[in-house]
Amino acid sequence: MSSHKKIQQKNVSESGLNIETEGMINKFLMKLPGGILQLKLEDEEVKAYIANEKILTLLGCTDEEYIDYYNNELSRIFEGSFVKKIEKFLADDSMEIENEEQKIHTYNGEEKWVLISCSKIAEDNNKAIFMYVMGIDIEKHAQKNILNENATFRHLLNNEADIMFEYDIETNIIILNMVSENGTLEEKKTYKFSELVHNSGFIHESDKDKLIKMSWLDDTATEEIRIHSIDGSYIWCSVKAVALKNDDYTNKKIIGWIKNINDRKQNTQYLEDLEKRDTLTKLYNGDYVKGLIADYIRNSNKQDVSAMVILDIDNFHIINEKVGTVFGDAVLINVATEIKKVVRSDDIIARIGGDKFLIFLKNVEGSEHVIACVKRIQELISGITLGEVSSFEMTCSIGIALTSQNNSRIYQELFKNTDSALHYAKMYGKNRYEIYDKKNMSKSKNSKLYNVYSESIKNYDTKADLEKELTTEVLGIISKTKDIKEGIRKILDAIGRKFDATNVNIAQLYNKRFVITHNWSYNGIEHDDEVLSIRMDKTLKDSYISLFDNRIFTVDDTDTVLDTSQARWLIEKYGIKSFMQGALMDEDELVAVISIMDMSEKRCWDTNHCNALRAVSKILTNYLIQLRDAVIKENKINEMKNYDTLTGLPLKNNFKASVKKIIKNNPDKKYMIVNVDFIRFKYVNDTFGYDKGDKVIKDFARMIQKNQYGIIDGCRSFSDNFLLLQEYIDNDTTEILLQQMEEDFLARLRKKYVGINLGFSIGVCVIEDNYGDIMGPIDNSGLARKYAKETNKTIHFFDEEMKKMIQMEFEILNSMEHALTHSEFKVYYQPKVNIADGSIAGAEALVRWKKPNDKIISPDKFIPLFEKNGFVINLDFFVYEEVCKTMRRWLDSEFKIVPVSVNVSRIHLADKDKFINDFVSLVDKYKIPHELIELELTENIFLNNTEAAITTMAELKKLGFVLSIDDFGSGYSSLNILKDVTSDVLKLDKAFFGKDKLQKEEQIILTSIVEMARKLDIKVLSEGVETTEQSQFLKGIQCDMAQGFLYSKPVPLREFEKMLNDDMSFGVY
Repeated sequence: MSSHKKIQQKNVSESGLNIETEGMINKFLMKLPGGILQLKLEDEEVKAYIANEKILTLLGCTDEEYIDYYNNELSRIFEGSFVKKIEKFLADDSMEIENEEQKIHTYNGEEKWVLISCSKIAEDNNKAIFMYVMGIDIEKHAQKNILNENATFRHLLNNEADIMFEYDIETNIIILNMVSENGTLEEKKTYKFSELVHNSGFIHESDKDKLIKMSWLDDTATEEIRIHSIDGSYIWCSVKAVALKNDDYTNKKIIGWIKNINDRKQNTQYLEDLEKRDTLTKLYNGDYVKGLIADYIRNSNKQDVSAMVILDIDNFHIINEKVGTVFGDAVLINVATEIKKVVRSDDIIARIGGDKFLIFLKNVEGSEHVIACVKRIQELISGITLGEVSSFEMTCSIGIALTSQNNSRIYQELFKNTDSALHYAKMYGKNRYEIYDKKNMSKSKNSKLYNVYSESIKNYDTKADLEKELTTEVLGIISKTKDIKEGIRKILDAIGRKFDATNVNIAQLYNKRFVITHNWSYNGIEHDDEVLSIRMDKTLKDSYISLFDNRIFTVDDTDTVLDTSQARWLIEKYGIKSFMQGALMDEDELVAVISIMDMSEKRCWDTNHCNALRAVSKILTNYLIQLRDAVIKENKINEMKNYDTLTGLPLKNNFKASVKKIIKNNPDKKYMIVNVDFIRFKYVNDTFGYDKGDKVIKDFARMIQKNQYGIIDGCRSFSDNFLLLQEYIDNDTTEILLQQMEEDFLARLRKKYVGINLGFSIGVCVIEDNYGDIMGPIDNSGLARKYAKETNKTIHFFDEEMKKMIQMEFEILNSMEHALTHSEFKVYYQPKVNIADGSIAGAEALVRWKKPNDKIISPDKFIPLFEKNGFVINLDFFVYEEVCKTMRRWLDSEFKIVPVSVNVSRIHLADKDKFINDFVSLVDKYKIPHELIELELTENIFLNNTEAAITTMAELKKLGFVLSIDDFGSGYSSLNILKDVTSDVLKLDKAFFGKDKLQKEEQIILTSIVEMARKLDIKVLSEGVETTEQSQFLKGIQCDMAQGFLYSKPVPLREFEKMLNDDMSFGVY
């Protein structure tokens, strides 16, 4: 009979089933593909007996290992929550468990997915369960892969792609799949893809960042980029990308497709170019050239001089009359060709109507250079032959104006001056040129060109048909543009050009904040989706709307806007000189504002401007309403990403960005980060409920949003912790402000919520480096806040002492590896004394850091840092091994031996199975009896990681180690721990002996703990014993052991061994 059958006979037979039932069950159990467990409630614990060998395969153990490790305990196989469900299933006949997915704990410490179905049976008045367990771990992993693959193919199959791709972020490999000419699918794999993008001409230089950023996308993205083709040119492609996620929601792969859109892009560019060009000569047309030249003038250095030239062919009407317009058109083309021969490639040439040409010569050296160009043009034009009218001499008249003349840096003025010069030239004959001279030339309106063309571009202060022109163009855009966002972009472009503006934007109102959703700028720089920091509560909103006159609000000169105005910071931020706004209303509700701004000069906005903007605002309102629902949804997502959902305050990253901007824009001011934390907030949640706690948090957030007490900006960092930005004057002023803030807020809180009594811990750090990383001051303010809390102060400033502490921490972290490898860490031993007779009952192994200069670094300086960065694991195992080496030597030399305790950091519980395995392996390597090693876990470990700590202690105790709870009594749930944890020793927290003389309350508590522990068969050790009175008291209440400076401080190994060797007794105090 196999060992399994023996176990089966033992387990199943002893379970109470009769032999006939057992035989019937066995016949079909062996045929099933899954494992079978028979469960039964024994002594109020569910026991699990093996019913077929496949369960052993799933658990990865032999039958002997099952008995030894699992001990028929269901709680060793499944999570505690499922065990409780089984207990309930046993008691409730109506309950079913069928095809339920659960995880099992295998023998080697891994977790596997299984599918479970349970069935009850009854035999001899006992209830039992047959549990069918089928492994589905492979299927679960495959399911995850399938989900990703389905996402891949779902996106790819719905889109016709020239090339499909899959980019693995971790391996930096991209796989391209494309259909070859013969119809087969070809795969191309490229390694080091990011280096290829950066270091080769594979992607156009301007598009590289677009492609790289795709690896960071949240969901999907589409970009248009230029890719290098075989013939050496760049072709336009559309790249659609979709992110596939890891378990932690980081990007694992980017999949998608690449489509060749070169023809469409070129057609689009061609059509856009056609709109700018004169159809005959292919030069720029009159409408487009206005904006082009105006932009150049606006952006060029004021010291630079450019020239405008207007050329008019003399007696051109004779050519058309003699040989017809076809020949006349050919002449115009020839004129355009000859002009191109003279001017530079970056100069501007346009045909502005009939036989009129405009030339803009950029950054000329002086009038001599312009005259030389003009003379050469006249010479070339005179050489044009006219065939049948050979007697006709080709000449032209030319007017010239320089940007340095008479306010000629304004486009309209420059054109008027040039036109006046042309008119003056024609007055005195043909084939002449004149340079504008204010003294000798008047801006005569007899000029045909002035009346026809200049009238169409003259300053909009006098333009009467602006409303008609603008609304006609806007309606034309709407009728031709299907995409609403693109339509709005074109409309803003039209408004910007017509108004000769610097910037035009639409700010929509969402959740009481204005968000710039559409933006046009003359220089092409856009800032869509910028959230303005002004919150429009009802009072402010009503006040703002009252500024509008029939939905229009104008400011000719922003210097007149008061410094106290909410709009002042916007004016200063963007450098606005003049602006006008139109209110976009949905019935009587303000939904958005369109702003037209001039950053270069003050303006006089007249009735024509107002009428035009009012008309367009009405059109835009209807247009925007179509977008509103979609934008609201997008904004909700944006709010979730950028704002705390509970308080509406910015998230930490947004706060950091805002602080950097404010500091950069105000270099002469000094700022500080204020870190605020509530004292006793946990008590509010525990006593009054989380709803009340949330209300307190929201109340404080509302106070921040009111910008009182010098608060400029703020965020909720986490839980009840807030970060504030305030201007720093000096420490005294800061303390007064913050104390006033605390007093006012807590007073309102006590009045509003009876029974709530909170306090503040506040840390302050002055920002010294205006251009550095803001995380430094934030972290330092947090340190100052913690110090304030630890010292029971309300406010503490980050100071030089704290700087020294940070420097010391840096030095510690920088040298820890070197210290460990160069034996700077030493293990000291502090005796544990048997209070009854003064003998040494054991020792606690403690680590000390002894520098080469014999300076000792205290553990409280480095252990907290090592727990933060995980190095404590390396250090603990160094101590464990040193202790094992020592005990091995004691055992080999028959030296007097006592148990030694070692500390277990909370960090080990993050991977408790690995810790237990590594620790046991180390102890067994030196063959140390487990009962000689005591493991100390602090009480706080149980409070912060209860389940992991309890299961770790249970497993270690089963392995024979002695276990103690350290710092017992330091937390709030000590007695609850004793209910759940089986401990051998309680180490009373040294805080019980905080004073030389024991208080009556302390005596009562200590006496009760010792009596309770005695009843629970737990030994008690009291730490921190420093006086004879304390020792005598502990002996009187029959405390087992003590440890403290009264007996001995921690000493080096040799000194402790001498104590043992001398049978040292510390006497009975």
